[in-house]
Amino acid sequence: MEEGGLISTRMREEHGKMIVLLNNFMKGDPDSLEPLKDAQGRHVFAEEKAIMVFYKNKKDFKLLSTILEQHKELRGYLDKIELDKKAAAKFEKLMKQHIGLEDSKFYPMLDKELNSKEQEEMFKEFMVLFNQKIDF
Repeated sequence: MEEGGLISTRMREEHGKMIVLLNNFMKGDPDSLEPLKDAQGRHVFAEEKAIMVFYKNKKDFKLLSTILEQHKELRGYLDKIELDKKAAAKFEKLMKQHIGLEDSKFYPMLDKELNSKEQEEMFKEFMVLFNQKIDF
C-alpha cells in the first residue's frame, strides 16, 4: 500500500472494496451488483457529507466540482448498469478514473492541508455516515 496520511490510506481501502465488487460484476457475477450499488451509494453519500462539507472552506473548488460531477455521472450509470452493457462499461471506466483522481489528488491534498485531529474527525464522520441505514 502506498504511504499517505490517514485520509489517503483509509479511503484507498474503501475504494479497494468497491473495485473488488465492480470487477466481480464486470466478470459476470450478478450477485455483486446490489452490494456494489449499496457500497457506491453509501460511499458517495458519506463522502459528500463528511469530506465535502468539512472541506468546503478550504480551496480548490475546481477539483471539488469535478468530483461532485463524477459522483452524479456515476449514479446515473449505476441506475442503468444491470440492463445496459454500454452503461456498465462507462461506469467501470469513470469509476476507475474517479478513484484515480481522488487517490492521486484529492485525498493527498486533504492529508496535507488538514492536521491529524481534523483528519481523524473527518474519517470518523465518514464512517458514521457510511454505516447509516439509507435508501438510495
